[in-house]
Amino acid sequence: MATVLQVDNLARSYGEKNLFEGISFVISQYQKVALIARNGAGKTSLLNIIAGIEQSDGGTCQIFSPFTMQYLLQEPQLTDSNTVFEEVYLASNEVQKTILNYEHVIKGGDKKEIEQAIARMDTINGWDYEVRIRQILTQLKLPDLDQPVRELSGGQQKRVALAKILITEPDFIILDEPTNHLDVEMIEWLEEYLSQRSLTIFMVTHDRYFLDRVCDEILEMEKLQHLPLQGQLFVFPGEAGGTAGDTIERDREGTQPPPQGTGLDEPGCRRPALRNRRHGSTASMNWRKKPPIPSGRTS
Repeated sequence: MATVLQVDNLARSYGEKNLFEGISFVISQYQKVALIARNGAGKTSLLNIIAGIEQSDGGTCQIFSPFTMQYLLQEPQLTDSNTVFEEVYLASNEVQKTILNYEHVIKGGDKKEIEQAIARMDTINGWDYEVRIRQILTQLKLPDLDQPVRELSGGQQKRVALAKILITEPDFIILDEPTNHLDVEMIEWLEEYLSQRSLTIFMVTHDRYFLDRVCDEILEMEKLQHLPLQGQLFVFPGEAGGTAGDTIERDREGTQPPPQGTGLDEPGCRRPALRNRRHGSTASMNWRKKPPIPSGRTS
């Protein structure tokens, strides 16, 4: 497969606080990869650097041509003066421009313009595309397309930003906590949608069920102490993962608490069982296959 993203020896610090250094990895076309680490380890900073929002303190990263990229931030930046319709239909390709024009013409009611818009939709076979767009908006519960963005809650704005990315469907999607502000029904739909599309994905999520169902690989980012994985689970250094030799087990209902500081201990976080693991030493980022998918889901 072609290389989509290459990261070489990245480093980032804030003042005297060193978030990470020596980060190197490659993501190939159609890989769906999750990044995991302790809270405060610099996951969002790493995503921001890859997306070109932040500068690194060392190293390089490159998204190769001709791959297109879009980034879902935890707190997306939308245009307050736009309606939901205008925001999600921001045209980035010919099909979207044609659909956007068609929607505007339908609202205008001019018969001749409507006929021309329909003909153009026929020419580019835009009807299936429009149906997919409507399905995305419906599944993300964005029915009022005339509502101004400035009137939306933070959760609604996150869903609008997610809809924009899914509608545009770039080659490479970076997702920072994509399940925040989604209910269980929306999360399950998004799991199925992303897992079935031919996309390259790099994500950070505290939702282990979502990670299991969407991602092919897990990339572990370790801040201080370097730990290898024996098995198929999350391992965190220092206070997040316990001392060397510790074993953490928990049943599916969460009868034992998860490690503090990992985000897995947050209220409402859906989690499968953790299994035994052993600590050791390894490089600062390591690849591993995703864990087996647990059966069932709890909200």
